[in-house]
Amino acid sequence: MRTIVIALCALGTQAALADDEAAPIGQSTVAGVLESLRADPSAQFHEQRGWTIVASREAGSPVEWFFTPEGHAAHPAVVKRTAVERDGVGLIDLAALCQAEQAACDQL
Repeated sequence: MRTIVIALCALGTQAALADDEAAPIGQSTVAGVLESLRADPSAQFHEQRGWTIVASREAGSPVEWFFTPEGHAAHPAVVKRTAVERDGVGLIDLAALCQAEQAACDQL
């Protein structure tokens, strides 16, 4: 299992990648993430081209979750996208939890 954290500047000019850090996913399995979101009455679910997409909020920040569909090479996997502000700069924090083969997770 591989966890990746990426922080991207809103303008795309700065990027930081930290492999194998504790990602802000909050669960150790993709199924656990989905179960936690299903228990959140404010989470909004929809499907797009087979992907399950969930909108939620954490600490006042908007969060989008993208769950791979069955049949996807990296399934089961989830990507979490959180809009944040650090030092007056808008950023998108990305975190991924992938339980598939390493090569498929690397491609995700």
